[in-house]
Amino acid sequence: MAWCGENICLGIGKEYIILNSTTGATSKVFSSGRSIPLVVPLPSGELILGKDDVGVFVDQNGKLLQDGRICWSEAPSSIVIHKPYGLARLPRHVEIRSLYAPYPLVQTIVLRDVHLLQQSNNCAIAAVGSSIYGLLHVPVGAQIVQLTASGNFVGALALCKLLPPEDSSLRAAKEASIHIRYGHYLFDNGSYEESMDQFLASQVDITYVLSLYPSITLPKDLTIVEPEKFQEQTGALSREGSLQDAKHLHGRMAIIGISPNICIFNSLINGYCRFGLLEEGVKLFKDLAGCSLEPDGLCLSSLIYGYCTKVEEGNHYLNSMRSVHGIEPGPDHYTCMVDLFGRADLLQEALNLINSIPDGPHSETWGALLSATVSI
Repeated sequence: MAWCGENICLGIGKEYIILNSTTGATSKVFSSGRSIPLVVPLPSGELILGKDDVGVFVDQNGKLLQDGRICWSEAPSSIVIHKPYGLARLPRHVEIRSLYAPYPLVQTIVLRDVHLLQQSNNCAIAAVGSSIYGLLHVPVGAQIVQLTASGNFVGALALCKLLPPEDSSLRAAKEASIHIRYGHYLFDNGSYEESMDQFLASQVDITYVLSLYPSITLPKDLTIVEPEKFQEQTGALSREGSLQDAKHLHGRMAIIGISPNICIFNSLINGYCRFGLLEEGVKLFKDLAGCSLEPDGLCLSSLIYGYCTKVEEGNHYLNSMRSVHGIEPGPDHYTCMVDLFGRADLLQEALNLINSIPDGPHSETWGALLSATVSI
């Protein structure tokens, strides 16, 4: 039994009954199902009534509350309220759930054959055999701080959903802060697209984020004043061999408000191919389609040049210029391909290619063939 305002809720047999202490009037609520009745008072004056493995929320008059039911994994023998949690004594463990909809599972504590679960001032007491355990409540806010500090951002965001509805403004602030820190972490580890998702979820102005975290602002020697100069800077880094800086700069395009264009891609692909990073160059080449960009002659020339002794791959890109991309190969492309044939000691194939050039070979093309014969 339990008091609820002026009424008393009684569990008799398999039924719950509300007794008015003033008038003596009684009214049935519902059956407890196959389990014994379980009446649990809440600090708000409402009740939880057990019905098998479900805890049903009712008001002081026994009226069902909308969306008010906790589903335990088994029928509990007793329930202790330690706001904002409900602790249920089950045969093989103590189950802890949030008292806020949708009443998610918070924790399971393996304690078999608990014969007493009782609330004290600062904790819940569980008695097992000759042992007594104190179950201490760690505030959700403190748990969120601990998880965030340890880098478990996903877990911290999940815990934010356990904050009570009346703390909605606090929840929003914590979630925004975690999203920003998570985005910062992802950005520093090269996951640029994922980091942008976190920054956007934080609903904080991106320039404010950049000012808070110096590690994701551009170094002084890489500061970009005008978007039009982005290509020049990327190209310069590629020529100087600073490919990591160039790649980092490319990853920041979305953050600093610069749309990708073919010139920027060309600069990076050229840098990758010149320094033997063909896989990176080809990956970036394939990314063009995702940016709704078409490759141009310079882009394909870089790929052909980069393949060195890989004749088949270089020849594939040369042939795809006309058939796939609708680009007429120019002198530079033929020269690169002749150089590839020469490096592979395929002089006859190089000569056949020269003879197939529609407008005749360029002097540099003949130079590439001559260079190959001299090296032999």
